Amino acid sequence: MSAKIYIVGTGNLATSLGNRMGEVLGRGQPKFSGWVSRNPGGSALKPIFATADFKPESGDYLFICTPDRLIYETARKYRDIGVITVHCSGGVAISDENEGVDAVFYPFQTFHPTFQADWSAIPVFLETKKEEQMQFFRELARAVGGSVYEITSEQRAFVHLAGVFASNFSNAMFLAAENVLASVDLPRSALIPLIIQTARKSSALGPFNAQTGPAMRDDTETMEKHLALLKDNSELQNVYRLLSAYILQNIRNKNNSAT
Repeated sequence: MSAKIYIVGTGNLATSLGNRMGEVLGRGQPKFSGWVSRNPGGSALKPIFATADFKPESGDYLFICTPDRLIYETARKYRDIGVITVHCSGGVAISDENEGVDAVFYPFQTFHPTFQADWSAIPVFLETKKEEQMQFFRELARAVGGSVYEITSEQRAFVHLAGVFASNFSNAMFLAAENVLASVDLPRSALIPLIIQTARKSSALGPFNAQTGPAMRDDTETMEKHLALLKDNSELQNVYRLLSAYILQNIRNKNNSAT
């Protein structure tokens, strides 16, 4: 009997990854057979199996897309029946032999149920305990995503950290900007062209070369005006000061290295 692929979890990544596998995996490849959850349901095309009733077979692949704290616990449940367990977390090490995780398959992207990701452009970071398994995961990653990287758990921790800065923190800054406009009754839509162009420019030129603004110019007068506008929001004042200092220090470091 050919191996099957199951995904534990039905969150944003689990749903998107399962749908993508269902689209691209063809003949001669393990079939994506559904999700496993405490809340079963779905349909014949998108089955969701109850955790209590789930009975994988030796050689099946189990992709674990649970909260990080549950990854090892989930893997241990299937350690002794020959299931190949794979977690999809950026921040959890592959684990030692006793934890039962065989590989890591980490798509480096943010996911949302109402906003479809372009899987063909998503980098996938791989790690395995057994080199003979790596070829399978390379082929799967190429079928599912974009670029493929083979890295260590230590490297992946830094990838995850970089993702927090690039995605989570930048999105928090978009929210801060939205709140600033809302304070004077202006809509979020006014920010969208700037956000898009900033991402395009940074991608094309590199973040350092794309940097603009008063901090880059060491324009103290403008920065003080901005801080005054934030006089009723000490939290954003602190963020503004810290980020401005970071930008200015990057410029100084670059100038010093050029002399």
